[in-house]
Amino acid sequence: MSRLSALSGLAGIVLLDVGWFWDPAAPFGSDAHIAAWYAAHGDGQWLAAAAVTLLAVPFLWVFATVVGRRLDAGGASRTLRLLAVGAGRAFALTVLVFGLLYAAIPLSRTLTVVGAPSGAVSRFWDGAVFGEFIVAATLSVVVLVAAVSVAGFRREGIPLGLGIAGIPLAVLVLGTFFLPMAGITLWFVAASVTLAVVRPRSLEPAVPAPVPATV
Repeated sequence: MSRLSALSGLAGIVLLDVGWFWDPAAPFGSDAHIAAWYAAHGDGQWLAAAAVTLLAVPFLWVFATVVGRRLDAGGASRTLRLLAVGAGRAFALTVLVFGLLYAAIPLSRTLTVVGAPSGAVSRFWDGAVFGEFIVAATLSVVVLVAAVSVAGFRREGIPLGLGIAGIPLAVLVLGTFFLPMAGITLWFVAASVTLAVVRPRSLEPAVPAPVPATV
């Protein structure tokens, strides 16, 4: 993979953020407010936001692979590589599940005749879907950041600067419960750009220059 493949993380997080902050789903309000919203709105934008979210999944999956290869090239331990790749792919799968669950209500309204859910069902589903995502995303990304930061401090395929930046960003990721997507977005942007710009360290021993023969 080329260094530019690291920008897959940037592409993935941008797509995820677009879907997350667009969020044209039903509001979290009273029964009357929710019923009025469903009566006045279609499902097109809701489904489009879900589609944008799902488009992020392959990019995030590729980024996890890129991180694993950088760690491998830097001589990181097998355990650290598996931890980083596993956490990165877990985050991608979390986004996949979130996107599918997010699309459940508009898909059921589009493909069936059940109509809009009650206010109680809508509020419960909204809370469950976003709650699942926040918990799973926070855990997986914190593990990913920790693994990459350890590799950075060990100079194992990851620049030291990214390892240092991972400490405050990991704390910010833990604050996803209060500042959704802030820490996750900042870390993916920093990691993607850094890995794309900084040349990976090669483990191949340097070839000594030939010594001219003496006469």
